[in-house]
Order: sequence, then structure tokens, then C-alpha cells
Amino acid sequence: MKRNFIVRILAVNFVFFTLVLSYHHIKANTLKYRIVNKYESMISITRNFHHRYLNTEYALRNVGLFAYQNEKDNKHLDYYGGAMFNKDGLYPILSKDLYVIYNKLSERLPEKYINSLEVYMPSAHYILPFSALKNNELTEHKLSHQFTNHGFLDSDCLAFRENEITIFTSFHNNEIASNKIVLPICINLKIEAAFVIDIDGKYFNQYIEEFNEQNFTQYEIGKNNGFIRHKIDIPYSNEESENVYFGIKLINVIFISFILTLIAELVYLISCHLYNVFYKSAFYDSMTGCLRRNIFEMKYKSIRNYGVILLDIDHFKSINDNYGHAIGDRIISSVGKVIIEQAHKNVLNFRWGGEEFLILLPNTSKDALQKYAEKLRENIESSPLLDQKIVTVSLGLTEQKHQENIHLSIHRADIGLYKAKSLGRNQSYYI
Repeated sequence: MKRNFIVRILAVNFVFFTLVLSYHHIKANTLKYRIVNKYESMISITRNFHHRYLNTEYALRNVGLFAYQNEKDNKHLDYYGGAMFNKDGLYPILSKDLYVIYNKLSERLPEKYINSLEVYMPSAHYILPFSALKNNELTEHKLSHQFTNHGFLDSDCLAFRENEITIFTSFHNNEIASNKIVLPICINLKIEAAFVIDIDGKYFNQYIEEFNEQNFTQYEIGKNNGFIRHKIDIPYSNEESENVYFGIKLINVIFISFILTLIAELVYLISCHLYNVFYKSAFYDSMTGCLRRNIFEMKYKSIRNYGVILLDIDHFKSINDNYGHAIGDRIISSVGKVIIEQAHKNVLNFRWGGEEFLILLPNTSKDALQKYAEKLRENIESSPLLDQKIVTVSLGLTEQKHQENIHLSIHRADIGLYKAKSLGRNQSYYI
């Protein structure tokens, strides 16, 4: 029993583990599509800045920091950002353009994951929000260094396709730290500026978690994370950037499979219990534990080659009259218990009516049938069924003839029962 239980648990757990992995494999394509689609939407917004830059107005700026103001409430704010200039001269007015792009991005992802929008020029640096702009960056060397890091300073636009975009992905502790979407701004076949959108890497962790909640999956994203990894084909990804993967949290999948197995086992045990309860109530007499008579009519009326015993409790009406029906019911129940305890495999025991029982033994000879009946009679007689009084039974025996309907055999056993009672009861009679 214990071995069967362990084998069943292991088998069911393996099935659930396989199903959960298969489900994750199917959902992986959906997740890859959604992540790539999210990148594509941000790239589309980034491209829009190129047109806005080419059509912007210019203004004279002096060396130093410049924070754009909200004209309505006249206060500095991160919405419009600011800029720093390393040389006096004419520079594009980009505050509103950055603000428009920022708003469009915030429709695609939460604002807290938009680190900054920046425009790098050899002598200027625009940024939104303004708080990200550091005073210690206000040197020509550092501005040039920032611009060079993105690979655009003194670059030729012929080396790029029009509006070429590159995505740089950086990692920290095996997790995405940031995604930078870089767009070069070309003027007269020379790259004049670079527009950079810096997205916090935590956004994609959050996006994965939301996907997990919606789809009951267990994915994690990173540089080399998870079981059965899937590579994310980030569009326009820089060749030097490390690959981004998402995989399955194996421990979580094992835990889920285990929980599903426990639930399945609980459902199985409850189902078995309910089946046994309803099966027994439908098929078995609650007082004696023997099969009901109507079950015989449903399942056994066509049986062949059975020995038949019809048993009746002697003087049962007198017992009911003298001791009451409760005692009578207890004696019927006890007789049924003795019948069931003696029965071996394949013996059918029926409560045939009131205090009468039908016992069917397959492929039983006359001698074996008589021995079985006598042993049953003796067991009942020797059982303490009633205080200071012995309870006895009479039995009618017969064998089912070749191709004989079982009802004819039962009728013949009933005649034998009548004969046993007429001869003094507490005996069996074979016909």
C-alpha cells in the first residue's frame, strides 16, 4: 500500500512537472513577442525625435547650466529638464521635444522606469529630468567623453543607415541594469548629436513579473538566468552588448508541480471516499453489509454454474415479539457479519429480505456446498448473538443446473429451506 502510494505520487508529480514545463515552453513565444514588441514601440517613439530635432528653433546660449521653466507656474521642474553648455553659441531648443517624447514613453511604460532622455552634442548636453544633470560633468573633456562612448563623435553618417538606432544593454549582478536606445542625428552626412533614452533594467523584471501573474508562469530575465533559457532577440542590439535571456525558475516549477500533485492526490482520495460511500450505499445493505437484492436483479440474474444457499433466521418473529425490533435488527446485522467473515473471494452474499439471506458460490460441488453451509450454520449457532438464548438458522441448498436460469435454482433452494424448517430447523437441506 505504501509502495503504491509513493509510486503514484512520483508518477503524478512527473506528469504535472512535464505539463508545467510544456505550458512554459508554449508561453515563452508569447513572452518573447511581447518583449520585442515593447522594444519596437519605444524605438518608434525614439525615431520621432529625429524629425523634431531637424525642425527645432535655435537660441543663443552661454556657458553653464540652464534649467527650462514651466511658463505657467514659473517654477523649475524635471518635466522640461535642462541643459549644460561648454561653449557660447547657437544651440537647438529641445525642451518641448524632450517633453513630448517623455510623455509618449510614459504611455508605454511607468515613468519611474524612464531614467532619462538625453541629447549629446560635442559642446552641449540636454537632459530630462534636470535632476540627472551633474555639475561635475561641466567640462569639455567629460562632454566629449560621453559623446565618444556612444560611438558617434566625428562619425560619418554613411556608416549608418538613415535614422539608425542602437540598443545598449548593461548588466549588474546578472540582472539588466539599463537599456539605452541611441539615435544619431545626421546633418550634412555628419553626426551632429546623439539622442539617448535610458530605460531602467528593472522595468523588464517588473514586466516579466506582471506576465507571470497574468499567465501563471515562472520566468526570470537576465544575462544567464533560468532553466531552459530563451534568448530575447532585442532589435538593433549592439553587437558588443551581452545577450539577454529569460528562463524558468526551476525551484518554483518543482514547487508548483508538488502542490498540484498534493491537490490531485487530495481530490483522488476524496473521490475514492465519496465513491466508496455512494457505492456502498447504492450496492450494499447498511445493516448487514451484504449486497442489496435489487443489485442481484441488475447484475447477476444471468449468472451460470453457481451453488445456491438460502438462509433464514429461525423463530425470528418470536425474537422480535419478545425482545423488540431493535434487538431483532442487531441479530440480523450480526448474522450478516458472520456470513461476510466466512465468505471467500468471489462468493456473493445478498440480504434477500427481512431475516433471509442468499449466498452464491461459483463452481462449487455438492459436497463443498454442504460443507460450506454446515460451517456457516455452526458459526452462527456458536456466536453470542442473544443473551441466554442461542440463535439458529435454517438453510436450503441446491446447485444451478446446466443453462438453468438462476431464479429457478433460487426457487429450488427456497423449497429446501422450507424442508429444513419442517424437519425441526437449525439444519441445512440439499435439493
